[in-house]
Amino acid sequence: MGPVLSPLELEQIAQKYVRMVHATPDAITLRSLPDRRYVEVNEAFERLTGFQSAEVIGKTPLELGIWVEGDARADTLKKLEREGQVYEEEFRFRTKAGEIRWGQLSAVRLVLNNESFMLSLTHDITNLKRTEEALRRSEADFRSLMQEAPYGIYRVTKDGKLLHVNPALMRMLGYDSEQEFLHRDFTTDVYRDPLARARLIQEYWRGKDFREVETEWKKKDGQAIIVRLSGRPVLSNGTDPAYFEVFAEDITERRNLERQLLQSQKMDAIGRLRGRHCARFQ
Repeated sequence: MGPVLSPLELEQIAQKYVRMVHATPDAITLRSLPDRRYVEVNEAFERLTGFQSAEVIGKTPLELGIWVEGDARADTLKKLEREGQVYEEEFRFRTKAGEIRWGQLSAVRLVLNNESFMLSLTHDITNLKRTEEALRRSEADFRSLMQEAPYGIYRVTKDGKLLHVNPALMRMLGYDSEQEFLHRDFTTDVYRDPLARARLIQEYWRGKDFREVETEWKKKDGQAIIVRLSGRPVLSNGTDPAYFEVFAEDITERRNLERQLLQSQKMDAIGRLRGRHCARFQ
């Protein structure tokens, strides 16, 4: 049996999670199951949806008209009940003002006082979706978005020569000069494991688009980060490989937050364990 936490230690852990929930830029909600009525929402949820806490507590997303596809989230609920968690499911939602946006949901099922709840984290990926669509539309859009997009965008050859990079990518990796960055070998200077890039090239080089592929990069100072890549190989003359066109998102902090949220489901178990332990020696 592991160490038993004292009431003070349990309270300190609980306060840590409360601070984390309020500080994160991602929407975090606690909903009852199976009806999915809101029990708690954080400030990021209010900013993202335009709904205030008092407007949503006790109601469901369907009643509020938040889901664009109606009750199409039924499969998510089934998976949550079956597996205990869902991971990065994309969905469209409607804000209070009527704007349609994209979210990416990760959630765990909790049992508290013999009642089931859904603790979820939703990351706003609207800008990413719009960038993807614009990149598909035209080369002119690509050049404009290269400078303005909040995500890293780059073009790189099969052998690791960088052709174009945008400011967001340089900020992500800690470079100040585009000239300095373009002279780097992408395979050895950016990938933490060069073999990881070789595997990606082997799988996606010949005309196959890829989405949300996760890998580890390293910043200029050597710090490791987790990135998610989406893109496509661009073929010259329709058959010969020319370069990869990719955009990248640093998800290191989100991954850390999700891991902590997933661990939060153990809080109730820790309390129950402590109760049984204490009762045994009374």
